Amino acid sequence: FYINMSNEIFLTPRQAAQLLQVSLSTLKKFIYSGKINTLKTPGGHHRILKNDLFKMLNRGLNSKENQAKFPEG
Repeated sequence: FYINMSNEIFLTPRQAAQLLQVSLSTLKKFIYSGKINTLKTPGGHHRILKNDLFKMLNRGLNSKENQAKFPEG
């Protein structure tokens, strides 16, 4: 992981894929479809803000589709 001047933590796509428990190719599909926001390094590599990744996870877990699959109670 990488930390910038604002103490924000950035992950490589491989690290993000491991956290999400998906393959690297699946994560790249998420990136190219706009489901995950990234920053590009000057060399063209993607970096994912860790907080953005957790926000995306939270949105997915709170979606109506997932709530129907996993009702509370």
